[in-house]
Amino acid sequence: ILETIYIIDSDKWSDVLVSFAPVVWDTNFGHLLIIRLALLILAVGVFSTMGMRIRICAATVLAAFATALQAGLGHGAAMPGIEGNVLLAALVLHLLAAGLWLGGLLPLYIAISAVSPDVAYRIARRFSVLGTVCVLTLIATATLQAWLLAGGISGLVGTAYGRVAMAKIFMFLVLIVFAACNRIIFTPALIGGQACLAKSHLRRAIFAEMLTGLTVIILAGILLQLAPGMDMAMGGSM
Repeated sequence: ILETIYIIDSDKWSDVLVSFAPVVWDTNFGHLLIIRLALLILAVGVFSTMGMRIRICAATVLAAFATALQAGLGHGAAMPGIEGNVLLAALVLHLLAAGLWLGGLLPLYIAISAVSPDVAYRIARRFSVLGTVCVLTLIATATLQAWLLAGGISGLVGTAYGRVAMAKIFMFLVLIVFAACNRIIFTPALIGGQACLAKSHLRRAIFAEMLTGLTVIILAGILLQLAPGMDMAMGGSM
């Protein structure tokens, strides 16, 4: 519904109702939305059966495909040539890493809350390994995307795309600080003399990490709606 309002540039419900079906059935956004929803519904159906590890793996793969398809709405998908293909591949990896890390924070929070400090320590340590891999992937793919799309320093500071990108980078750095505190300070403290207190601190830090991650996701969504700084820079030089 919100995408329809954006596309038709009208918030009148009569216009939205008339345009909703064409947006869903006749646009790339609509096609990807339908496929992703179908994959997610199937993933939930497979996962809810439980009982077998292969079903959990199958649900994870389906959810990963649904996440990766979001890249079809990115700037790389609209760009021709090798540069577009590189950007598309980078965005796929970026989305999967973000999905694994940020998407895993709520289950981590629930798990940490429900178990004893020693079990919470083992869970947090295992998640920390996954988080480190995801962070490194996010840094590499974000750097590549910024290099190709931002349009240099002038594009970063002189365009709306660049300013939102810098805000996203800042919030991402805040995320890394929270993750580092969890890994270096709060997780080791779970096996110390103040384990219950450390567990409470870890839960609060994970919750703050979730809120910061949500902000990053919102900023990433805004970037999809803005012309890259690269385009603005090219337009200014012509």
